[in-house]
Amino acid sequence: MRCELDAGQQLPTIALRRAAPHPPGEGETCWLPMPGVILARAGEQIEQVRAAWRACRYERFLPEATRALLHRHADALTRLLPTATPFTMDDLIAAGLLPRHRRLVTFLLHLLREHGLATRLPPDGRWRLAVPADPAELTRGLLLRHPAFVTEVALAARMGRHLPAVLRGEHDLAELARQYPHDVTPVSRFTERLVRALLGQIVAAWPGDRPLRVLEIGGGTGATTAALLPLLPPRLTRYTFTDPDPSALTAARHRFSGSGLLDHQRLDLDTDPTSQGLATGAFDVVIAADTLHTARDLPAALDRVRSLLAPGGHLLAVETHHPGLLLAGPGALSHAWPAENDPLRPRTSLLRREQWAPLLRECGFTHVVQTSDDALPARDAFSVLLAARPRARARARDLPAAAPETRWIIVAEGEDGLPLAGAVAELLVAPDASASGGSASKGAVAVLAAQEPDRWRELMSGRPSDKRVAVTFVPSSGHRPHPGAEPPHTRALRTIARAITGLPTSINRSLYVVTRPSPPDTTLHETARSIAREHPGLHLPRINLHPGGNLATDARRLAHELLATPTDHEIVLTPRGRFVIHEQPPTPLTPCALDATAPAWTRTSPPPPPGPGMVTIEVHAATLHGRPGSGPGWWACAGRVTAVGTNVTGVRPGDRVSGLASGTPASHTLASARLLTRTPPGTSDAEAATVPLPHLHAHLALTVQAKLSPDETLLLHDDATGPGLAALRHALHCGARVIAAARTPAQRDLLLTLGAWRVLDALAPDAPRQVLRLTDGRGADVMAGPAPSGWERALNPDGRYVHLGAADPSDPDVFAEVMSGSATARDGGCLPLPFSAYPAARVRDALAAAREGSALGEIVLCFDPLDDPPAPFTK
Repeated sequence: MRCELDAGQQLPTIALRRAAPHPPGEGETCWLPMPGVILARAGEQIEQVRAAWRACRYERFLPEATRALLHRHADALTRLLPTATPFTMDDLIAAGLLPRHRRLVTFLLHLLREHGLATRLPPDGRWRLAVPADPAELTRGLLLRHPAFVTEVALAARMGRHLPAVLRGEHDLAELARQYPHDVTPVSRFTERLVRALLGQIVAAWPGDRPLRVLEIGGGTGATTAALLPLLPPRLTRYTFTDPDPSALTAARHRFSGSGLLDHQRLDLDTDPTSQGLATGAFDVVIAADTLHTARDLPAALDRVRSLLAPGGHLLAVETHHPGLLLAGPGALSHAWPAENDPLRPRTSLLRREQWAPLLRECGFTHVVQTSDDALPARDAFSVLLAARPRARARARDLPAAAPETRWIIVAEGEDGLPLAGAVAELLVAPDASASGGSASKGAVAVLAAQEPDRWRELMSGRPSDKRVAVTFVPSSGHRPHPGAEPPHTRALRTIARAITGLPTSINRSLYVVTRPSPPDTTLHETARSIAREHPGLHLPRINLHPGGNLATDARRLAHELLATPTDHEIVLTPRGRFVIHEQPPTPLTPCALDATAPAWTRTSPPPPPGPGMVTIEVHAATLHGRPGSGPGWWACAGRVTAVGTNVTGVRPGDRVSGLASGTPASHTLASARLLTRTPPGTSDAEAATVPLPHLHAHLALTVQAKLSPDETLLLHDDATGPGLAALRHALHCGARVIAAARTPAQRDLLLTLGAWRVLDALAPDAPRQVLRLTDGRGADVMAGPAPSGWERALNPDGRYVHLGAADPSDPDVFAEVMSGSATARDGGCLPLPFSAYPAARVRDALAAAREGSALGEIVLCFDPLDDPPAPFTK
């Protein structure tokens, strides 16, 4: 918006209230809900985050990536040594290994031995390396199967390729890793969303008349800061960004210069915070993303972090647990290895998942909760922790009075559940019951689930005065059924359901099913919901009981819930409160389209009803079309069909599809049904969006226009995004060899990993001459990509130049040919390409990566309700 003023006029001012809290007073308390309450309130959103995360198939990626990484590191150590004979650590140092990397290599050798790639020989303990598999082939296969993890795989490949030089001190590992967009990796997005879910509930519980003081420890590149700032109320928040590196503070000042929320402060976790200008008890929330483990003395650092929190304040931390993950990141040489003789961390700086909660309690935190994926291997690879600085405890509530006409049966699945079941039964005794006899004679009994049918009938019959029978099923903790087999607690629950539904209809019947939060038992939950559908007259609440560490307290919380006889169907009981789960449909996305010149999203009207042969799509993922500033054209999208026009066959509303749309990327679009294909099961929308347009452009440019043949050389110039990677894949399938020129080392390493014969620096003045040298003076037969002045010398006089993306990709017959796989010689189909996924709200970052030519893989914009909406809108 432009504003023109007459002479002497002044710009109008806007009054914005910002938080400016006084230094904390003595004993000032932060009255936030306890971490268990926060976690329970975020439960529904966390489940949505987990569901989206599972589409990445991390359980398949991690073991494959670990194998590829270790083979690459074994190959690197082999290249470091002058001979293939057995060796000692002294031999490695003689070959150039810097002594300061001794601990890293020792850890690596032991890890290689665990995976069969190294052997320790008696009697002197020399090492012998096995012959590793081809690391380049392993990496190419990994990217083919897991394109979403392009950053992790490309960085690991680059590290392995340069590891000998890094270990000799000839390369700086941090510099090697700096060019990779870590904040858009699947793991980063998953943990970021978990943190956002928890912080969102903290903000929702915060009073509107008190400043919210947030401290971020080890802010680094500002990726976590950028993700969390949109959640924080500007009028209330004061956000202190800290890092031990002054250059990180300078970069953060520049990146967040438009925000009035931030202060910047140097903070070293290994030094007293008060000596660095931070006051004790000055913050309500402390954020630490993969930072706490970098401290030399971790317990002392956690004591310092706790001292910075006000009483009742919360620590919200992300931590990695898998030691192998250190080898694929910039921390491998810098802070991955703790001080010698650290009993907590004998091998690496990382703690196992199960170590964190006890350590935080030992360091004065309370009500520690931990969340992540609920399945292996991600569960034990990384997690998000929430813990509080202690405050005064509240008095326990009185129990409601038990009704004498209710027959309570507390069923424990196994022996481990009997103590809780017995304690609950003792609390369910009516106040006017007879003092003689046990709890059974007073209307409450605790039993094991393994009962004969006659015994169940006896238990259900109870006393003549009973007007209600209420059964509570308590499953065993840590129960692990055989894969594919029906869990025992599912069979027990169905047996109980048959017994209770067999009672006369004059008896009021209730069946309470208790579930555990970790690990969550989805089979038990689904069985309970199935029984409720089969028997609509049966009151069947599901109670998710979070253990509080004290049996009597847990029993009291459960008994209180049972005596209250609620009408809710799904209840969460945390150590600090009660919550119910309500299902609600997702909020529809406001229709918007991309204005790349702003760059911002423009609010639009919903698409009109589709005409003949057309389909309306709710877009979940979109690719950037062409290059920035190239104007409207074709772009690829993937999402859900919401409406179809006449004469449309093959797709219907609700189907997941991917294909081409014209104009500019948008959240909702009309597309021709003939330019769409169904998204295969197991393929995410982001993966599907990378397929149509790049493969079409590669086919049209190389097969139709250039007619590339197997004995020719393709020069791929300055394109490591989707079209360039598709062109590389098509050329390799054709049998041609590829010379790739790219701007950044990260792009060159990626292209080399994916099969390029040679890679060059696209910005080097002598790069065209290098092409001539590599082709014995003939030059390339085909050049694809932008062709700046001087590069024509690299092309054979009889060669052909093609511009990727210039041809019209909208021929339905060509679309069908390419998408069916008949246009790709050996692949049997068009597979997703490596990609970097950006939330639609981060469109500026995505466009900047495209404009600067620094992107790795295809750039995908994701319209995901778990992210911030694509705002602000332009008029």
